[in-house]
Amino acid sequence: MDFNRIRVSRKIWGAIVLLLAAMLVITWFTLWRAVATQQAASQAVRGQYATIVRIAEWKALVSASVTRTVAAASSADREVEKILKADQERAAAQLGLLYAQVQQAAVRADDKAQLQKIDGLYKVLEAKTKDVREAQEDGDGSVVQGRVHGHMLPAAKAYLGAIDDYVLLQQAHADETRAQAVSASRSIAVIGTVGAVLVVALGMFVASTLVRTIRQPLRESVALAEAIAQGDLTQRIDATRGDEFGELMRSLQNMNAFLER
Repeated sequence: MDFNRIRVSRKIWGAIVLLLAAMLVITWFTLWRAVATQQAASQAVRGQYATIVRIAEWKALVSASVTRTVAAASSADREVEKILKADQERAAAQLGLLYAQVQQAAVRADDKAQLQKIDGLYKVLEAKTKDVREAQEDGDGSVVQGRVHGHMLPAAKAYLGAIDDYVLLQQAHADETRAQAVSASRSIAVIGTVGAVLVVALGMFVASTLVRTIRQPLRESVALAEAIAQGDLTQRIDATRGDEFGELMRSLQNMNAFLER
């Protein structure tokens, strides 16, 4: 496409539209990336804190379960033992539901590794609790208390400690997600700044191109007009342009040809 055949008004409007389109694209991309990053980070953090809440409920149920087991082991009343056992069964169903939700949310390798550790400690606690119940059925109170305080409670402490470690791990993930969101926001700001600089550079290039395409034919037209005014009718210029300056040059040439007659 011959740039000299485009009318000046179209060149100017084209340059304005081009710059506005570039600014709109950069602005839209920057805002889109910022919103998408913020939404992803918020969703991830909400999911991690929801997991922390479930873990807290899970730990509370485990603590209550251990307390009931100790109470049942310390009580000589069979009715109390039955009531506590019924409570244990209901709590076990809730624990299973919460643990399934926690497992479903565990997608990272370190989360899965910690849950495996918790599973192992739970099996130990389960075995120690079973030993306590067997001793309780034998009716030997000293053996029951020895197994409760010497085996079951330390196993429960280790199990609950592993759950606390899992909470700390989720909090660390949430902190990491927020840090990544901040870093991504800074990167987006850099991209927006670079885009703005590119738009400015593009504007300067377009402006210099327009000035050049206007200045040269204008100088030629002025030179021809001055020559005609001084009586020099021998000047010739290239009037093949298709814009307003081409029309001006052709008009000057026609006037020059008319005066030569």
